[in-house]
Amino acid sequence: MQYSDMPKAKDRRAAKRHSVDLAAQVSQKESEQTIDCVVRNACGSGCMIVSDQISALADSDVHLQITGFPSPKRGKMIWRRGNEAGVRFI
Repeated sequence: MQYSDMPKAKDRRAAKRHSVDLAAQVSQKESEQTIDCVVRNACGSGCMIVSDQISALADSDVHLQITGFPSPKRGKMIWRRGNEAGVRFI
């Protein structure tokens, strides 16, 4: 069996994600550091962010300020893979 023939894993998300390309900054309460990132997909319950500096963030609560939005979104980092991370809004 080839990889392309394998069944796809079930998506556990409750809501469909939408592809976006939004500049943002992510920060954490425990650190004064702010990291530039890009929101690549999003839904009402969370998003995926991409940044070369993801490894500088701890697995804890974050504030995500998306360019053009009036106030930051609070979230929790729930996964990371390379320069990508998943944020669940809280």
